[in-house]
This record gives sequence, structure tokens and C-alpha cells, in this order.
Amino acid sequence: MTPSTRILLVLASLGALTALVLLALIPVGGPLAAFSPPLYALVVTVNSVLPFLARRMLGFPFAATFVSFFAGLLTGAFSSIGFLVLVPLVAGSLTFDLVVSFLNRIRRDRRPGEWRWAVAAAASGVVLFLVSLPVFSPGDLIPSILIVTLVARVAGQLAASLLSRVLAARLARAGISA
Repeated sequence: MTPSTRILLVLASLGALTALVLLALIPVGGPLAAFSPPLYALVVTVNSVLPFLARRMLGFPFAATFVSFFAGLLTGAFSSIGFLVLVPLVAGSLTFDLVVSFLNRIRRDRRPGEWRWAVAAAASGVVLFLVSLPVFSPGDLIPSILIVTLVARVAGQLAASLLSRVLAARLARAGISA
């Protein structure tokens, strides 16, 4: 499926909004991650809301990935980790897109059930946790912190999926559809 210019403009707009959210989190992100990895995992969940919304509204197979990629390109120059910010952004969104596509293919209902979005969000949470493991400080590599951080990542991604559902419904009610 080739995206239309309209879809590309919507994706770029959502990517720019996601970049603004990312830029707002930069000053608190590093210290928060050092202070409490589980709390950081919950806070950065906000970075997934608009990519998830793009996938829900547009139905374009890689909508979430495109939004995250564009957001990462825009914020890379301002991020403390530079363009490496693309890794967690794209990894989480690509996982989400691939799982949604896979579940839609194996289950051909007229409308994807909410469980598919939840499974995709949970899978992206697991991937985001795995991507974050190499940057954990050695003192945080204890089972209790790792388990709580994994749960926080998955719960956060599920919350982002739910919020994207609410936003999509409200936008549709307001007459804004893709």
C-alpha cells in the first residue's frame, strides 16, 4: 500500500508533535532514568501515544514507525544521546506495527479488536525494556528493579494504546478522520 500525500502529511504532523513532546522530556529524562528506571519507563510512555494514534486512525501498515522515525530525526540534534534516540523510538513502534499487522493477517475480522492493540502494545513494551537494558547502571541490574521496570514498560505501553483509542474516538466524534 502506497501512502497518499495526505497520509504522509498527517504522519509528518504527528511526528512533529511527538518531537515536541520528546524535546519537553529531555531535561527530566536523564535524571529520572538515573533516579528511578521504573518511573522513567512510565513517563516516557507518552512518546508512544501519537505513533499509536497514527496507526489507529490511518490504518497504514507502518504509520507508528514513520511517526517515531520522523520524531527521532527532528529531536536527534537536541537529544543528549543524539540520533541514537531513533533506536528506542523506532524499535517500539516497529514492534507495535508488526504485531498489529500480523494479528490482523491471521484473524480477518472486519474490525480489529481491542485485544490486538493491547497485545501489540505489550510486545512493544517488552522490546523497549530489552532496548533499555544496556544503558541501565550496574546498581540497577537487580531482579526487583528489572521486574518492576519491565512491568512499568508494558503497563505504560498499554496505557498509551488506551489513550490513543480515546483520542481516536474523540477526533472521530469531532469530525476529524483519516
